[in-house]
Amino acid sequence: MPIPRAVAHPFSNIPKLLRKRLEAYFLLSGIAAHALLLAALFAIPILSGGHSVTEVIRKAPGKLEGKYPTLASAVSLLRDLLPVNQNPGRQYLPSFPGPRQWPAQGVFPGGLQAQHYDEHGAPIQSAPGTGPPSGVIRVVRVNDTKSLLDAVARAKAGDAITLQPGTYRVKGRRIKLGGHGTPNTPVYVRAQEFGDVRIELDTLEGFFVDKSFWVFENLRIQGVCSDDSRCEHAFHVFGSANGVTLRNNELVDFNAALKVNGDRRKGRERFPDFGLVQNNDIYNTRPRKTGNPATPLNINAGNGWVVSANFIADFSKGRGNRISYAGFMKGNSENGVFERNLVVCHWRLPVDGDIRLGLSLGGGGTGDRFCRRGDCSTEHTGGIIRNNIIARCPADVGIYLNRAAHTQVHNNLLIANTGIDVRFATSSASIHNNIIGGRIQDRDGGTHFSDNNLIASECGWLSQWLDSCSPEDWYQAALAGDFRLREGKRILNRGNIEPQATLDLCGNPRPPKPDIGPVEYDIPSPCLAAAAGPGRIE
Repeated sequence: MPIPRAVAHPFSNIPKLLRKRLEAYFLLSGIAAHALLLAALFAIPILSGGHSVTEVIRKAPGKLEGKYPTLASAVSLLRDLLPVNQNPGRQYLPSFPGPRQWPAQGVFPGGLQAQHYDEHGAPIQSAPGTGPPSGVIRVVRVNDTKSLLDAVARAKAGDAITLQPGTYRVKGRRIKLGGHGTPNTPVYVRAQEFGDVRIELDTLEGFFVDKSFWVFENLRIQGVCSDDSRCEHAFHVFGSANGVTLRNNELVDFNAALKVNGDRRKGRERFPDFGLVQNNDIYNTRPRKTGNPATPLNINAGNGWVVSANFIADFSKGRGNRISYAGFMKGNSENGVFERNLVVCHWRLPVDGDIRLGLSLGGGGTGDRFCRRGDCSTEHTGGIIRNNIIARCPADVGIYLNRAAHTQVHNNLLIANTGIDVRFATSSASIHNNIIGGRIQDRDGGTHFSDNNLIASECGWLSQWLDSCSPEDWYQAALAGDFRLREGKRILNRGNIEPQATLDLCGNPRPPKPDIGPVEYDIPSPCLAAAAGPGRIE
């Protein structure tokens, strides 16, 4: 039996010209609706403060049901078709590899390291396995808290205070040091191997480092105060304490694991310069229930500090303004370097209304009485931020330059944050060879020159359709810490290089024509997370 014409084509009784226009209208409407749906899926992680697409879809029907029942039904259908995380907890981001899975960042296995200094007394970075320590005159072995405190208080140049395996619990205000070391005979406080020693601090500020040329290494230190406003620091470096090294330590549950600041009294200024923070794991296990500053590396007014190859994560501030930084250098300081660090603003602590920023020169600013020469018009001069990965800071920027003059920002990878801010008239920056899943923005008179960056926000809609324009296109799973290349044609051999920037994230030399971003993918074994496997997908 033949099918009636009216059933075979719903527009059969409509004039031919009008029918063709209606068909074109419905075709274009369908294309537009699908395009809007795809755009919404890409926009959700940004507009929802870090929530995953599937998490938003899981919650959306209940929110839409009252006002838009038809749309709620459509979203419910989409929810049923997608693999949504059924975990009822506040886990809005996929899991991210921890510090032990990154071969070049954070603590490394092995014994003691040599510590050498340059002609200015600045500590020189040492690669794993370059021991034994230099300049040791006397080894002082301690096996309990009392003998530890006594040895530290009586220490002299050339002492190597070696903690025997075990747990040491310290209660009080601070741990005071004895004498100064020298570049040829520093004072060491150390464990023979990382993991042998755990120090529990129920103190306001842990080691009060007001002496020069001390080295702390291979220690696991955790704040155990009942009140988070009490466990301020694991280390407070103060006054004229030059050449201090923190290497291969785990620092957990402090407001500012490292605090550096000067001493301006009676017309004199003394500031701790040329410190080194290398290969440490620094994180918190829960949000800090305090209104005090919560910044793991709070370096104020110290010149020439180098922060290299650390794993820094989960520095959530639970009270007050709820704003925290991974680390900053400020206070009219000069020539600081952040290099080869892995910063994960949201690692295991979920997004919960707080704001976490990545690395900063200038931070939130400094009061004049704490700045060098009493002048905070410039917070930092001549700083360098290079070869870092800064990930999962969805509420704010990965790099914040606040009154930071003559700054070099290059070969960084910024994932799931809003990018870079250059703020106030004294801020100026040269920004090149970076991969930025956001934008670069000048604010309140700040200026920058940018060159040879790969910036997601600068892709036009056609490029986004035809080419790769986001970190999730460039890498296998950037949000989850898998930085194997998915699409490398805009990264491989596309960089230029400054003479002083010779090492990548892994510590490997850069070739004459380097890759953009922090990692050289033509090196046989790039230092990606162990779970990710080989570095390059062919």
